[in-house]
Amino acid sequence: MSSNGIYVWDTKHGIPQNHSEANKILDQLSGYKESAPNPNMAAFGAKMAEFVRQAWQFYEGDDGLSMCLDIAEYTATTHKAKYSFEFPPKQYPDSFSCAIIRAACENNLAVLHGDFECVFLPDGTAFDANNQPFHWHDMVEENEQIWQTHIQELIAKQDKPQIPASEAKRNSLTSKIIKKRLGEKFKELLEKYGVSSKQSVDYFIIRTELFSEFYICTLTEKDKYDQELYFKFTIDFNVREKYVNQLATFIPKVTCSNLVNFYGLSNANLINPNIKISEYENGYKHLRWRVREYDEWVKLIEAAADMVMYYLPHIGTVEDFVKFIQAHNAGKTNFAELTMPETDPNLRKLFAW
Repeated sequence: MSSNGIYVWDTKHGIPQNHSEANKILDQLSGYKESAPNPNMAAFGAKMAEFVRQAWQFYEGDDGLSMCLDIAEYTATTHKAKYSFEFPPKQYPDSFSCAIIRAACENNLAVLHGDFECVFLPDGTAFDANNQPFHWHDMVEENEQIWQTHIQELIAKQDKPQIPASEAKRNSLTSKIIKKRLGEKFKELLEKYGVSSKQSVDYFIIRTELFSEFYICTLTEKDKYDQELYFKFTIDFNVREKYVNQLATFIPKVTCSNLVNFYGLSNANLINPNIKISEYENGYKHLRWRVREYDEWVKLIEAAADMVMYYLPHIGTVEDFVKFIQAHNAGKTNFAELTMPETDPNLRKLFAW
């Protein structure tokens, strides 16, 4: 018998008063066959199947659920005297366990739960690992409510667009959102700089007379540790060698711009728990923005697109870029209009360093 499994049996085979008795009953039932399928076990299986079907709609592929997909058919036909669950689903395991307790006890079955280290009985009583008695109804009802609230939230989410699960689809959709945000003017500028307006623009490089590289990278990637999605964006500027001295007072030979400097974001004044900013020795600040909701994700992509369009018309020649910097410094551009809810005007800079 697995120490962390969940075991269900009909109390006609014994009602334990402590853990030792529960384990003894289960040992006695190992290999024991009923003369016919047990209607109490069948009713239990039918009730559990309702929970499994509902959960499977949203968590298809979960190993704990997949092992129970045939629970109604199995319990309606088996002659075995006990039913076992090797492990619960990864999502909401306590709610799953409480569904077992409810379905079993309402059909005169007892439950030994290895992870909980408790035994649950049809009369509403239970006892823990120390054989201390308690009533299980409040615990089960609380978890039932948590589960139903969660299901309603998932149902509501079904009607909303979702951030694509695959990186390829996220990149493709990112490109479409940028193009839609920036419109025909953006396409015209791409063509002007020798970039096909048909290509993907989630990340791309433009080379002009002034810049050997004007590199845009818009990325939403899954963290390998917490499995959350994080939005990242940067524009890299690499000035051609022959213009480095001429532009020395305006821009370093190599620099970049991201959401942190452009929109004035800081760990000190942010109350958004999804934002994390790391600062390096050279003063560069790196942003990781956790995204869970589609609408927030789109707004971040649009904010990045606005950044691209702020620089893009002026990167062709040194004369155009100098005029742009001068206009920016004089407050004659739309820089002040491009903001985010988290923007601190005092922290805004045109370049990261």
